[in-house]
Amino acid sequence: MVTYTVWPRLYTLPPYSIGWPYIITNPRRKQWALSYLRRHKEKVESIIIDSGVEIFRSGKKDYPGGPMRWFQRMLELRREIGRILGDKEIYIVSPDYPADYPGNTIENNVEKTIRVLEKILELHGSEGIIGVLQGDPIWVDKDLSRFQQHISLYRDLAGQVEYWAVGTLCTLSSIRIWGIPEREAIRWIRRTVETARETIGNRKLHIFGLWLRALPAVKNAIYSFDSQAWTRPVSRRLKRNWSAKNTEEREIYFKAWIRRYLSIVRQKQLL
Repeated sequence: MVTYTVWPRLYTLPPYSIGWPYIITNPRRKQWALSYLRRHKEKVESIIIDSGVEIFRSGKKDYPGGPMRWFQRMLELRREIGRILGDKEIYIVSPDYPADYPGNTIENNVEKTIRVLEKILELHGSEGIIGVLQGDPIWVDKDLSRFQQHISLYRDLAGQVEYWAVGTLCTLSSIRIWGIPEREAIRWIRRTVETARETIGNRKLHIFGLWLRALPAVKNAIYSFDSQAWTRPVSRRLKRNWSAKNTEEREIYFKAWIRRYLSIVRQKQLL
């Protein structure tokens, strides 16, 4: 398995007042992103334009106007961001279809995800594209046998894309609903990463929505991850609300979360 000696990048949406080098956004957050980037353009080094799969949480079965029309909106956002950031890194995630939102299982989500990626590669090439490895959630695929079958469908594409992301780990907070022990979930995350590596080799690997508690298990095998979990206190010692209610709490929670992240990866302060 490839091992990264540098810390995995954390992509996030920080408090507006705090500059951070790695930003993730999507077309639904366009105005916020553009305003933030204008303010912190000297600090920002790289940005990921995500497809925003949280729209499926509400029961939707497809992107507004379909995946390719949505991808065009992502391309338009990339052009606007490029005018602000110049030649800095801008990645676009190929729109994917999750299967891990309880109550909104999307049938054939892997095949749909692959078809969209194939179309994008055909029409736009692979430069700056992040392909998404999809599958089933832990409560459906505890032994990863289905993920192994699904990921085999990506073998012909693996060499065409230099940056991949795992899209099956975003909603693991639901394990409490299913009664799955946390240690079991973290082992599942590690095995998922190992299985992905068998297909994509030493290419860049991103994890969507990775738990901070699971980071030690995979930190040497991934290039990046994203999280918005900092909006809740990383420690009870903060003695504050369970979720950030104002600008002051957002800043306090973010800095505390970043300190925990940096302690795990043993890096110097970035703020």
